[in-house]
Amino acid sequence: MTRRILVHPGFHKTGTTSLQDALADNPVLLAPHLQVIGREDMPGVCRAAKAYSETRDPADLGFFGYEVAALLEAQDMSDPRPLFITSEDLAGHLVGRRGVADYAAAPDLAGVVASVVRQVAGTGAALSFLVTTRRHGWLKSCYWQLLLRDRLCLDEADFKARHRGAADLGSAAEAMRRAVAPCPLVHRALEDMTGPLGPLDPVFDLLDLPGPLRARLTPPRRRNTKGGPKLRARMLAVNRSDMSDQDALVRRRRMLRRWRARHGLE
Repeated sequence: MTRRILVHPGFHKTGTTSLQDALADNPVLLAPHLQVIGREDMPGVCRAAKAYSETRDPADLGFFGYEVAALLEAQDMSDPRPLFITSEDLAGHLVGRRGVADYAAAPDLAGVVASVVRQVAGTGAALSFLVTTRRHGWLKSCYWQLLLRDRLCLDEADFKARHRGAADLGSAAEAMRRAVAPCPLVHRALEDMTGPLGPLDPVFDLLDLPGPLRARLTPPRRRNTKGGPKLRARMLAVNRSDMSDQDALVRRRRMLRRWRARHGLE
């Protein structure tokens, strides 16, 4: 039996959290039809991918391959269910974090995944890739996440100017397509995933999961955590202050909780 494996390596801020939330919210319904491996199930793989995106050291890429092989060797390839592997960390760090300027490492990482699957599973697996992209608002979303979770000190205009080239996610996905050939890779823009399950719909399509199952699933949660310009300005001021990193993180989180409470989002 040929086991189908679908790998979803991001990109960040393209509906990945909504997709993963939908999987987590429907485990009982999905379990008979799909095996899911997420970020929490492969911490070593994710750490190695991010390390390579930061260093671009061939030794780190080799270690990433080792971690992927260990993950796959632990799986039962005779399981008839499709295997879905999902984490945006498989593309490396979020652009703007730890000095990573773009997704130039992502094709190398995807190519290693394709190579390792062929080595470990041989002809017993049918591998494909799903890459989610975004045409509008991507840099703004990245900026907000980095402002909140990291100590980003750039203002939004400077951040966008610095990483403008990285926003061409379609081109990055095409580079990944070339790297994994002859394995198929499809990419879907967030703006086009308008079905009832949003970013989870392409997974159903690509893995031929039962159609009636879609109507039974709890749809992805809609998240609205982005603050307005005043909140972003206040967080930027915290990041530029002389308080410790830990104190700044606590302050930013407190500010976000208060903002969400005021807007009825808690």
